[in-house]
Amino acid sequence: MRLLREFSGKIYFLLSMDRVEEALLEAEALSRRLELKEFYREPGIIVYEGHIEKIISLSDIKPILIKEIGLILYVLDQVKNEKELYEFIRSVEKVLCITREIEIKTLGYKYLHPDPFEIKRSLRLCSEENILKKTTILIGSKVFIGRSIYVRDLFILEKIKGSSATMKYIDIKFMNNIVILDRSSLTDLIIYDPFAGNGYLLKDLCKNDIKMLLLSDIDPLKVERSKKIYSETGCDYSEHIVADAFRTPFRDCVIDVILSDLPYGRRSRIIHFSSEKEFMKKLFEEFKRISYERSIIMIAISIDQWRDLVRKHKIFHDNVFQIRGVASQYLHKTLQRVYVYIKATNHICKNLFHKDLDEN
Repeated sequence: MRLLREFSGKIYFLLSMDRVEEALLEAEALSRRLELKEFYREPGIIVYEGHIEKIISLSDIKPILIKEIGLILYVLDQVKNEKELYEFIRSVEKVLCITREIEIKTLGYKYLHPDPFEIKRSLRLCSEENILKKTTILIGSKVFIGRSIYVRDLFILEKIKGSSATMKYIDIKFMNNIVILDRSSLTDLIIYDPFAGNGYLLKDLCKNDIKMLLLSDIDPLKVERSKKIYSETGCDYSEHIVADAFRTPFRDCVIDVILSDLPYGRRSRIIHFSSEKEFMKKLFEEFKRISYERSIIMIAISIDQWRDLVRKHKIFHDNVFQIRGVASQYLHKTLQRVYVYIKATNHICKNLFHKDLDEN
């Protein structure tokens, strides 16, 4: 057994293994926002170098696919059995106390399975209240002993897995988080959903201080329904309009963020388009018109739409849009959802209406 002292004081992210691609995308976005540098990675865990104070002060962002963020105290390598782990813990009992909560998470069946009672019996309780929530032992190819700073709320009762194409809260929150993490401030943002339906995707953003939420749909009944829902929640800075996503009523270069769950699967039947094969091409032509340099596009599409996007139409070959992240989600054998995070990087609109943008 070896004690890896170089890990001490580093920050760990514990990822959801049910949605590993999305969790990695969220971790990358959060680490960029907090200016963390990756130090080590193995399945389910990423270790970063950075300032712990930035994470402690993080109150406006609640990661949804990062299950836990914490501070590493010890990392052990080549632990042969549970007995070796118990002996090490007893050897540091004078400097290591445990919070009232202790959680042991084994990231694979082939790893150690220590007894929490045996560990609690070996250590004293911390005598003072600490902002760090609980003692955590993560067991992967190495053993990580740390204290949690952030733990994902357990009020999310929905199953993470599901075959329905309808987005769950966890999907919506993930998409919202990618947008929130991209900018240090949301105050001046205009966020637009061209396929808003009943408005479920942007509703959670009403809790943030945003300039304007724009929701459009071609179905007047859905627009009226979304207007009523947002009015009941007290969201005063939302506009709901009947509009064709391919011919929006907006001026050029005015939209900061396009955030949308595009029609696919059964929902694609609502599209009455002269050529459905040209759907992605025509849509991105409109996105190009209404966005500007450094606009964000975060969309959910089907795997077929993804192929059309990157192979057939070669939308990204002119470098106006740059893909920053992609994550896929298996729903069932005939449908796979793909999340695509895009940024306008070489746009003809050079911040005509937006001169005070942060430099993320």
